[in-house]
Parts: sequence; structure tokens; C-alpha cells
Amino acid sequence: MLFTSKIGGCMLTVLTGRCGSGKTRRLLDLATQRARAGGRVLLLLPEQNTYDGEVALMEALGGSLFNCEALGLDRLAKRGLESSGGSARLFLSAEGRRIVLRSIIEKHADELQLFRGISARSGFTEKTGELIDLFKNADILPFDLKNAAKSLGGGLLSSKLGELSVLYSGLLDFMAGKYIDRADSLRLLCEKMDGAEYLRDLHVYFDSPHGFLYDQRTIAILEGLVKNCASVTMTLRLNDQGDEDGGIFYFEHRVLSKLQKIAQVERIHLKRGEKDATPAGLVAIERRLFKSGDEPEPDCTGVSVCAAATPSEERRAVCERAVDLLKNGAKPADIYIVTATESDAAPLRADMAMLGLPLFMDERRPLSHHPLVDNCGKACPFCR
Repeated sequence: MLFTSKIGGCMLTVLTGRCGSGKTRRLLDLATQRARAGGRVLLLLPEQNTYDGEVALMEALGGSLFNCEALGLDRLAKRGLESSGGSARLFLSAEGRRIVLRSIIEKHADELQLFRGISARSGFTEKTGELIDLFKNADILPFDLKNAAKSLGGGLLSSKLGELSVLYSGLLDFMAGKYIDRADSLRLLCEKMDGAEYLRDLHVYFDSPHGFLYDQRTIAILEGLVKNCASVTMTLRLNDQGDEDGGIFYFEHRVLSKLQKIAQVERIHLKRGEKDATPAGLVAIERRLFKSGDEPEPDCTGVSVCAAATPSEERRAVCERAVDLLKNGAKPADIYIVTATESDAAPLRADMAMLGLPLFMDERRPLSHHPLVDNCGKACPFCR
């Protein structure tokens, strides 16, 4: 299916399909073919997945990476700004910004009524920084927050917006002319793309994860890539035509509509094949999750959904289910638990530890905690 647009630039190829249809594998195959043909390849991924992307590219190419990179949006912005002369100011990391926000809170303590008590809690500056990122990516300034607070005429939301504008304004004053942060670097990338030598003759392959935030800034970056790169190919989770649960893909259809406005889009839809061997339990959940009724599913053996009125009751149900399985002869390695969010995992780990249940948590840990890194750090003073 081909959509045309008056926007110039290369063709944007979008690989669509449901989870498990092979979008990532097809994207990697296309990137590998391009690299073997001598093209410059950029595998664009979420920052936390770039290492896995590099490993997958190396395995697919059977050796070292030549003219191939796996980067996230942050490092793409750094490369683009370095090649176009837009990185003169110092970069303020998320940790540095939290320190600055803490000092701003102390400086403007008299102006903060609603946030005065909770600002001392762990995680407040981190969440505030995330909100400021969202404001910047939507081109919302402190002045806009103040106007919105005044238009509400008082109340809880008005107070929140007013005090957020104080913190936001203080951060901008501190950074003015000296520092840029992640949101600033993405904005500058959008402005400098036309002069970025790094993007010339580059073939971009963007594997967008489920839940990726396609905000105004991200769409602008994709538009710049289409205009300045040799080709852009990306993945997008979408339902098959005629699926009964197509309504849950409303957000993805909106993203596709936005992409059609910024570029000529060639959509290649992939369907699950028999060789994919999608677990029957997953198929049953997809078929029944958004339907009412208690009809049994004969093909979802081995899948249990624990739902309760409170998170603590849900965790208790999970633990009881795990205990029953272990008593009936199951091995710990045969039991997989999937939580709705990452924040649900830590309380579950604590509950299972109290019951003496073994648990391996699949999560990324800082490299500094690795024993090898620790030994190298201790050995460095003796090497001097």
C-alpha cells in the first residue's frame, strides 16, 4: 500500500504487524543486506537496547561492524550536532539537572506551597525533570503554564501548574547560554538536520518498541531523517485487517496517519505464519482480553491472569499460585511472571523473598556493579 505526499525526501518504509509477526527480524535482515552492499547503516533503537542491537548486527554480518552503528535518539542528536556545529554548549545530564532542581527548590521555597512538603521525597526531582522534558518536547514554556494556571482560576491543578512554572523557569534561567539537556539536544537536532554531514547517504532502520512516545519532537526528527538520509525504514505495531480487537491499535493508526503527512509512506504488513509458533496461550489472551464473558478457553492452558482490587492482593494471588505450582512438581525455571509495569516488580520480589520463593529478576543492572569492573577499579591505583 503506497501513500503519496508533496513532502520531499526519500521514501519512508513502515513494516507493520502484530507482536510476533517478525517485524524486528525483517528490519534486521534489511539492515544487514544494506551493510553487505556497502551502505552506511544506522540501527536506531531505544537507548537501553543499543548494545543488543550491535550484537545482533555483528552476528548477522558474521564479524566486525563496518559503516554500521546502533544508536539511540540521544546519541543520534550528539552525532548530528557534532557534524553540523551545534554542540558548543555543555551537556547537562539527568543527574546534574536533578541537582540543579534541588537548588531551585531551596531557593524558591517561599513560593512553593503545594510542593513544599513533597519536594523532599525521593524521586520528586526525577519526576519533575521528566515533566519538563515533556513540556520542552511539546514547545510549552513556563509562560504557558502560568497562563494556564490563571485561566483555571484557582484549585489544585492551578496550583500545580503555577509551581511547576516556577521550577521550570528557574531551570531555564540556570541553563541559559551555558548548558543543554536531552530535550534541548533533540530540538537542536531538528533545527540542524539540513546541515548535518553525518546524515548524508545514511540508511536508517528504526525499530520502535511498543509504547514508544511519538510526540511532536519525535515526528519532527523522523521528518528530518526522511529529508536528509538515503532511506528510512521503521517498524510499527498494527493489527491485521479484520481483527476484532483493532480498537486497541488506535494510537498506532494515529501515528501512521502522522507519518503519511510528513513523507511518502510504503507500508509492508507482516502476518504471523505457522512457523512462528505463537504460543496458544498468547493467542487466547489476545482473542479474549477485551471481550466480556466467562466462556472457557480450551487452548490457554499454562497461562494465569491474577487480578484483584489492590496491587497487594494481586501480588498475594501470584505468590499463592507459584506455591501451588511448586507443590505440584513444577520447577522454578518453568514459572514466568510478567508484571504490568516495572514499578510492580520490586514489591513482588519483596513478597516472594518473605515466603522464601526463588526469583530471578530479568532487569538491567549498572555495569559498575559487575565484579570484573569492580576488580579493575581496585587494580587501577596499583597500575600507576
